[in-house]
Amino acid sequence: MYARPPLLRTCFFLALFATALPVRPGPVADWNHAAREAIRAARTSPPVASRGLAMLHVAIYDAVNGIARTHTAFRVTEPGPDGAAAQAAVSGAAYHVLRHLFPGSDLQRTNLDVVYAAQMAGLSDGPATATGLAWGEQVGALIVAARAGDGSTQPGEYTPEEEPGVWRPTPPAHGPALLPRWGQVVPFTMTSGAQFRPHPPPPLGSSAYAFEVNLVEFIDPTPAGHGKRFYRAKVR
Repeated sequence: MYARPPLLRTCFFLALFATALPVRPGPVADWNHAAREAIRAARTSPPVASRGLAMLHVAIYDAVNGIARTHTAFRVTEPGPDGAAAQAAVSGAAYHVLRHLFPGSDLQRTNLDVVYAAQMAGLSDGPATATGLAWGEQVGALIVAARAGDGSTQPGEYTPEEEPGVWRPTPPAHGPALLPRWGQVVPFTMTSGAQFRPHPPPPLGSSAYAFEVNLVEFIDPTPAGHGKRFYRAKVR
């Protein structure tokens, strides 16, 4: 018996997963696109955007899996109601999470409402749709509640220092540190933000540090490249 290559095993698993779930790929892709458009319109920073997308897809996954009951739940272990429409559950979960994440402008709410209306228009009226929608909203609310105290809303301040080896704003924009306390946000699957954190940079004045600085300058000797010399500076 031969071992399947990793890519083949992955494709095989995805094929089985797709056939087990009574959901066409369209609704999930549509809500993912809606989330990306909301992120772009709100100019959401990448770390915050990644948290939002994770919340969205965890809610969708648990909502559908609660109905299909074919895989291990991520957060919501309660089984969904019998006879619920999985496609309605997708929209219920996605809409609830995205309305929570993007409560701001009327334009953002209108765009989400348009996607929601389009998804509902493609579903038949009846108890299956209503039950699926209610179940999806319930799962979405549970995911929002689960992430409420994850530290993502705590303000983080960083005062630049002139000490060599400590991070400071770099050219050309000389912008402030982006979410300097984001490493303290509770991860979705890791035990902590430091679980896979790399080792600190080598000590200043060491040959290893000099080698890395010279390597960056060799690869990109332009003024912009000089700013990259501080890419491994530590942030206190």
